[in-house]
Amino acid sequence: MVKHAVVLDVSGSMDARRPELDQFIENLLGNTELPPNHMFVGFELSDALRPQGSVHGLDTRYRSLGDLTAAPDINGEIIVVTDGQGPLEELYADVDPRRLVLLRAPRTVNPDASVVSLSAPTSVVSGSTAFIRGIIRCDSEVEAVWHLYDGNAEVANSTVKLRAGVPFIVTHVLPVYADGLVRVRLTVDVKNDREPRNDEAATSILIGDSQQFIYCSPGVGENEDALLNTLRSVSPDRVSLTKSLPLLADELEGVGLVVINNLSLAQSGATAEQLKTLADWVSGGGNLMMVGTDGAFGPGGYRGTLLEPLMPVKFRPDDSPPRQLLLLLDVSSSMNDSLPGGGSKLARLKEGALRVVEAAGENDRVAVVAFREGIRGDIKFYPARDPRLLEAINGLDARGSTHIGSALQQSLSGFSSGEHNGILMITDGDDVENAGQAVFEGIAQQATTKNLRLDFVLTAPGDRAWIDWITKHSSQPDAHLWSVGDAGFDGLLETLEHALAGQDIEWILNEPLSVSGVNSDLPRLVRTAPRSGP
Repeated sequence: MVKHAVVLDVSGSMDARRPELDQFIENLLGNTELPPNHMFVGFELSDALRPQGSVHGLDTRYRSLGDLTAAPDINGEIIVVTDGQGPLEELYADVDPRRLVLLRAPRTVNPDASVVSLSAPTSVVSGSTAFIRGIIRCDSEVEAVWHLYDGNAEVANSTVKLRAGVPFIVTHVLPVYADGLVRVRLTVDVKNDREPRNDEAATSILIGDSQQFIYCSPGVGENEDALLNTLRSVSPDRVSLTKSLPLLADELEGVGLVVINNLSLAQSGATAEQLKTLADWVSGGGNLMMVGTDGAFGPGGYRGTLLEPLMPVKFRPDDSPPRQLLLLLDVSSSMNDSLPGGGSKLARLKEGALRVVEAAGENDRVAVVAFREGIRGDIKFYPARDPRLLEAINGLDARGSTHIGSALQQSLSGFSSGEHNGILMITDGDDVENAGQAVFEGIAQQATTKNLRLDFVLTAPGDRAWIDWITKHSSQPDAHLWSVGDAGFDGLLETLEHALAGQDIEWILNEPLSVSGVNSDLPRLVRTAPRSGP
């Protein structure tokens, strides 16, 4: 049997073409006569190659088509339907051109309106006005409605006729009264807009002349920090630069704005629980701005904290593929030991397991599995909000010894190949089984083959040979070590925060991105998602 792959590009740039695409694919498969013993096999492509009916959105990663060339059951042609909005050099490098058939995705008849730019003064004195200027346009002649918002309140709107390709200038004079940070947003609405992701732009205006600003930053490249220098140019005596977060009410007295610029939760020395005072201050009218990549949003450890619901974006992209996480917990007899501050290691372990489950996305699936001489029970994945996960955590009990090699081997059997899967193991790291180097190198190879991410959270200080055998294996597994260090078991929750933040690093875009209205490419970005509603 000769099997030909039909690959449909379902990346974000193709979203608006879905009605035309569905008809196109139906005609392609239904009207193409194949020789005897030939058949089509359907796939979808975005950031990875997946079966039909998988997640849509994200960027186009043509390199993933290399998986088809290595698949023994796909022995015919590879037909790719795409708009070409991706690095085509990857496509030609990873797929034999003799097997490749490129089909241009059908054009949509729907218009594409966009907000090209939005500008406003960096700062104005309270009681004055701010001049707002925006540009909207559309590639077709249409009737459009633009809306201007001050925060969540609409302050202006108008219906306009847009000519194809001709910019339309929107202006508004905004009165400002209260000190603080004003977020201005411009949107454009067009019926059947084929690309809604470019229909909005936002900017911020600093209002007032008396309140203080707290600027939280690791302090790297201070002289090159454009945002810091802008604030200082407005009023140099009102900016307090710090490498920590304001966690006490007294620290926020008389403050109008807190800026977190690439200062991760771990770097600040704070825990998620300590953010309550800052969150209450923001809820009461305080202004918080967060910028950065590695030290901000999800990668900075702020996803799932009290600050996230207060921000205008969610710290995980809406189109992020669902993850499947196996939480592997060491419940050997040592977990019955007491902690110096009261309670037991097992109680703290349960608390940590609950934090991991709470941090999972709504569409993620999680399995809570205990291990001693091997894993206890079956590996069963449930939706992240399923109460059976909490039941599994509450039902943990400690006894027996720690067999890490056997537990990892059994856990790997619970996964097939695929991206966005992982194992997070919490253990003291003492492998009394002494499984040996060959076993752990085999585990590393399996993890690489199955494209699994491995996170090891060690609850006791010290080096472990088995960790090196996995993390330093020649197959280069996606494996990461997180240790409590000298803090001991008392540092488990903080160490888990680091591990969870590390899993969000995948949302950082490390390639320069051209953005309309910005003079130069943005070198690095972290992907988030707009928050609907107030």
